[in-house]
Amino acid sequence: MTKFKVRAYAEYLSGERDRLDRAVAAAEAELRAKVEALAAVPA
Repeated sequence: MTKFKVRAYAEYLSGERDRLDRAVAAAEAELRAKVEALAAVPA
């Protein structure tokens, strides 16, 4: 039973990691776009 719980939790964490990686990538792209927009504005 314990091995099953560990495997189930590992699978859950794998899914969470994928979701968080996608969220970080999206935030990174959004930040990059904002920085590029600010760089394009003349000082």
